[in-house]
Amino acid sequence: MTKSLLFCFLLMLIPFTILAQEKCEIYGKVLNEKGEVVPFSSIYIPSLSTGSMANIDGDYHLSLPCGENELIVQCIGYQAIKIPIHLTGKKLERNIILNTKAYKLQEVTIGSNNEDPAFNIIRKAIVMAQYYKKQIKAYECDIYVRSFYDVDDIPYLIEKMVKEEDLREMKVGNIYETMLHYSYTYPNEVKEQIKHVKTGDNDTMKTGSSYINLSFYNLGGPTLVSPLSKNAFSVYDFEFINSFLENGVIVNKIKIIPKREGTDLMKGIIYINDKTWNLNSIDVSFKQQLIDVSYKQIYSEIKPNAWMPINHDIRVETKLLGFKVHFQYLASLSNIVLKTDSVIDEKIRTSLKQKKADIEAIVEETYQIKEGEKASKTEQKIGELIHKEEINKREALKLVRLIKKQEQEGKAKSEQKEEFEVVRNHKIEYDDSAFVTKDSIWNKIRKIPLSKEESNIYVSRDSLNLIINGDTIINKERRFIGNLFLFNGYVKTKNKNSLLKLPGLFRQLRLNFNTVDGIVIDKTMFNYQYYFDKGKYIQFEPRIEFLLARPGLNKELNFNSIYHGKKRAGFILDIGKVSEDFNHKQAIPPLINTVSSLLFKENYSKIYQKEFLHLAHQVDLKNGLQLVAGFTYENRTQKQNNSSLSLLGPRKKSYTNNSPEHIDNYLYTKNLASHQAFKLQAELNFTPKQRYRMIRGVKTVLDSENPTFSLKYNQGIAGIYGSESKYELLEFTVQQARKVNLIDKISYSASLGKFLNHRASYFADYKSFNTTPFYIAGKNDTYSFRLLDYYAFNSNDYFLEGHFSVEDNALLLKRLPLLNQTALTEDLHFNYLYTEQERHFYEFGYSINKILLFMNIETFVSFIDNKHNSTGFRLSLKF
Repeated sequence: MTKSLLFCFLLMLIPFTILAQEKCEIYGKVLNEKGEVVPFSSIYIPSLSTGSMANIDGDYHLSLPCGENELIVQCIGYQAIKIPIHLTGKKLERNIILNTKAYKLQEVTIGSNNEDPAFNIIRKAIVMAQYYKKQIKAYECDIYVRSFYDVDDIPYLIEKMVKEEDLREMKVGNIYETMLHYSYTYPNEVKEQIKHVKTGDNDTMKTGSSYINLSFYNLGGPTLVSPLSKNAFSVYDFEFINSFLENGVIVNKIKIIPKREGTDLMKGIIYINDKTWNLNSIDVSFKQQLIDVSYKQIYSEIKPNAWMPINHDIRVETKLLGFKVHFQYLASLSNIVLKTDSVIDEKIRTSLKQKKADIEAIVEETYQIKEGEKASKTEQKIGELIHKEEINKREALKLVRLIKKQEQEGKAKSEQKEEFEVVRNHKIEYDDSAFVTKDSIWNKIRKIPLSKEESNIYVSRDSLNLIINGDTIINKERRFIGNLFLFNGYVKTKNKNSLLKLPGLFRQLRLNFNTVDGIVIDKTMFNYQYYFDKGKYIQFEPRIEFLLARPGLNKELNFNSIYHGKKRAGFILDIGKVSEDFNHKQAIPPLINTVSSLLFKENYSKIYQKEFLHLAHQVDLKNGLQLVAGFTYENRTQKQNNSSLSLLGPRKKSYTNNSPEHIDNYLYTKNLASHQAFKLQAELNFTPKQRYRMIRGVKTVLDSENPTFSLKYNQGIAGIYGSESKYELLEFTVQQARKVNLIDKISYSASLGKFLNHRASYFADYKSFNTTPFYIAGKNDTYSFRLLDYYAFNSNDYFLEGHFSVEDNALLLKRLPLLNQTALTEDLHFNYLYTEQERHFYEFGYSINKILLFMNIETFVSFIDNKHNSTGFRLSLKF
């Protein structure tokens, strides 16, 4: 009897359960009071922690539980409204009207210094940003991401040169949609569960979503100064526009005004909540390399006093060489479950319950000392500043420094071991049906309705003649001959641990020229990798050079292995026969020497033939401390010029002979003669607090702002397999590159070396220095000379070398009109060298960089013993 009653009771619950789970739909447009479309409005349902957005045409579409719901609709520049709705089983069409914000003008008190009140608001926001950007410890949510690009213009010549079907594909653009469940745990643990994927080109590559987990608190760096950074007041002015009441919160509208033009600065509006001084919304724009960016975010209070961005709207426009393209990125978060830092969250919440709660109370409570404890000096200083009604720029910067200092003191007290591994724990999983969701389903689950432009991209993409082949999209017209000459991918093998990269005949093919070998055809044959276990692999790559001016081939085999990935422990083996520059470690790039020779008859590179075997072992003795030790055997053969080929060089000018021009001319006969050399080498490198990632079980070190110290020892030993070299070279180097305040980068390098003996050191064993003898350089190397003679200062006794440079977005010319609106950067250089020749060589230089993204123009003046030596220009190319 009891079981029967229970069964009947459960049956009675079924209709209510079904009703509670049933979904209803509401759709319509978001308009303003004039009936105009309000694009990209945010629609948030607090009871569900769910959000959505209207599209660019103002259309919105929501699927919600049937019954009573409340919508909060807001858009930057409009008054947020709460809309109660009752949904039944039918679709409900309802247009939403937003009114322009009704601003509450607060009494503005101007101090004796006539300072705009925006400055005090921003100072407090800068201080509190140190907490808010660390407040969120974890969250999970459902995310809808959509991005697309469309081509607005194509150069006329391109339209005439390419085939019609290729032109059609170039014009059509593409679109990507993803729905996923997203989990994030501080600092970088991410899990993506991809539910649905739809792309215009039917791509099925499993690369994860395009969601960008970005908060405005973390936006900024060397190329973009944040208005919430400690250096903001040096480059920005701020203007208090007004304040308004939104959902019971007073919001301050602040205008960001750059003090100068520049791609490292942004402009626009930042909305800051009063009393808590956290972000409410963002509407800014800025320029980067060849792109214009519009960046909007709307924040929402997910739990008391914890706000996070729920809608992202980023638009990028670019123009380059006649191409004009725009890109749109939209992301909407829903069903958010948030976990915040328990200490910060609880103390802010407690402080806000007090009467007249303000920023001083919040931070004071955050730093409240427990009974019986004595406040540290840092805490006392923070307390003194916090109690001030207004804080100036100097005090705000001091507060930021004190907060960071207290954080370090806290870490020291907790005796936590600092971790240097940067873990990117990013897991991606796909539902089995992720790529097969029907359009009818997408029309129901899509969080943001498609605009007309986006719908047209889908239609145009569907009409293109593409076929799907596994995880790649292949055009039907691709032919075998194309792969034979141009293929540059990996060939699938039966063993999953093997990777074979087999380039086509024209891939990884290089044509060079020098006066010894003539035209050189340099071809990489293949690259093979085999992974035994995680963190253990071997790799080898053969290369062949065809020499057209003398008989024979050059050939080289490069082999390396790792047997302990965490320690980067492994062996390196190189063997072969090559043509080598006497400045082999600092040689002019072959392509640059080719241009200088064929066009100007300037054959800078002097070459000998080298048959060699090099074997070395490397290991990290501890993190940041690496030891590399090995030996090299070389059979060096002197060579003469065999080619006088020239394309545009002066007719009366001849190539110089194949002998380096050095101050010690009397040593040429002996030091350039053919011989054998056996060398021992050891190098110890140390970078404090070296950060790294583990990729497939192998440590990969990351760029560091800490200095790197290097100690190198090189010894030539006579008598081993006919070796005639006998010398010892000890060299110490320290170098560092880092951002300093608003300066993008300061770099320096200092080297000191001494030949402990040089009884039999050949010119190939001399210490050479990195220099760029030709007007065109292969790259802009910070630690290189520009006007130093190519071989003349090579040393076999002692040397002192130094380099110093400053890179910034606005040093000299970038302050001029027009130039200050470009993505160019500037460098100032100083280089110095002193050797046994007892001559002080130094040079000063200025460069303007990133012209068309890949060119730098430099001008330098050099001196020897305080007397002018030369003045020159350099054009460096990034390739």
